[in-house]
Order: sequence, then C-alpha cells, then structure tokens
Amino acid sequence: MTEGFQDELDNLNQVRQGVGLSAINVVSYNRNLRHDEFDSFIATYFEVETVQDYGLYLLLSRVFHPLAVSPGEPRHDSRLNEVAGLLERAVDLEECRRFSYNLLYVLRRR
Repeated sequence: MTEGFQDELDNLNQVRQGVGLSAINVVSYNRNLRHDEFDSFIATYFEVETVQDYGLYLLLSRVFHPLAVSPGEPRHDSRLNEVAGLLERAVDLEECRRFSYNLLYVLRRR
C-alpha cells in the first residue's frame, strides 16, 4: 500500500518555506495520515515487512527543481525529476526519509 503522511509533508514544507517557496497543500479530496494513528492501527492487523520512502526524490523534485527553474513553474515531466529518480535509486541517504510524505508499505496479514 502507498499512503501520504502529514508529518513528513510538514518537514518538507519547512524546508520549502526556509528557501522562499510556498507550502505544498494537500488537495481537498486527500487526507494525509499521521503515524501516531496509522502505525498502531496497522500493527493490529499486519506485520510491516518493509517501508520504502522517496525522500531524496521528493526533496529534489519539490525543493531543488522549483528553485532551479524559478521564476518558471516546475514540470512533472522535467529532466530534473528524472535525475531525481535516478539519484533516489542510487543513493541511500537515511536522513532524507523525513521528507518522504509518500511511503510504500509492504504488509503481511497476521
């Protein structure tokens, strides 16, 4: 399963605001989860086998990319996002997980 998480989005938004970018807002039809609610609920029904984050990609695509193309608008199909994805797969930077507001959970039913 893959879900959005508010704590990590808040961390990323702190960095964005610190460099003069506006906060990323959650669209009205989504609700990001909070770990204090989700983790205990999921543990009742599942064992978490692994959690994959996209922290480096999200840091580069949501902070570096907008700064690099400013005053223009970032594009999802930009080469910068492609490079961010390549780096995400090539570099293990544990610290970047705090920016991964989207997490992929691999679960096993209890």
